[in-house]
Amino acid sequence: MKKINLLKKDTVLLIFLSMFSVYASSEIIIRFDDWKGTVPKPTVMTQSATSSIDIPLSANLIGTDLILDFTTSVGTAYISVVDNKGDVVYQTVADTVLEPEVIIPLDGLKGGKYSVKISYGSTNLIGDFQL
Repeated sequence: MKKINLLKKDTVLLIFLSMFSVYASSEIIIRFDDWKGTVPKPTVMTQSATSSIDIPLSANLIGTDLILDFTTSVGTAYISVVDNKGDVVYQTVADTVLEPEVIIPLDGLKGGKYSVKISYGSTNLIGDFQL
């Protein structure tokens, strides 16, 4: 009977788990946000919810990238990532007609709670995520 070297077995498992964590994906719930505080926030609604108000956007954290996918063009979208203190750590402007998918690299950020804020026209959206 052949002996299995546990060190080699553990090393293979560790490599597998580290590869999985790099490519792990998590959906970010995007909701309406009133940054001016003048309109009450509606309940959370996503594309999968049955509602007359759809959010034309999905957001996923894949590895160290935040992927925003505009399922419907909304024109020019202003996108910011803010940390838990409210400091802007990333911002960009996207023309969703030409660029329906926006990839935001987050590899230089420390672990913690962040929010992505998206605004277009008179619509303000927000989604929270953890690194």
